[in-house]
Amino acid sequence: MRETVERELKLVPPDGFTLPPLGRELPPRTFVSAYFDTPDLRLASRGVTLRHRVEDGTRLWQLKLPHGASRIELEVAGTPARPPAELVGLLAAYLRGSKLQRVARLRTRRRAQLLDGAEILDDAVAVLDGQRIV
Repeated sequence: MRETVERELKLVPPDGFTLPPLGRELPPRTFVSAYFDTPDLRLASRGVTLRHRVEDGTRLWQLKLPHGASRIELEVAGTPARPPAELVGLLAAYLRGSKLQRVARLRTRRRAQLLDGAEILDDAVAVLDGQRIV
């Protein structure tokens, strides 16, 4: 299991905004993420994210847990059939017996730049219903 600590700051630019060159441009990426939570969204309401991401044939489960002003991100390779037991086990206090289900599926097209060790991301995100954008 891979573990990283991330500190994230999300900004919503005004319509028509174009990200100027700020640093070294990274290759563009496209990926599809399925988000899992309880029917009453217990994880999201507590800042926890559980998702399965597919990108260029790579399939990863990612669990993000609050850690002060940061989040700890755990990654485990796996198919989308069901979340790995090692990640679900870490959620017992949040789930309290409730079952996980897929609550959203998103396609992200990401442009990124690297500047002084920080990644500056410009994401275009679409909500999917099957292959259709909703």
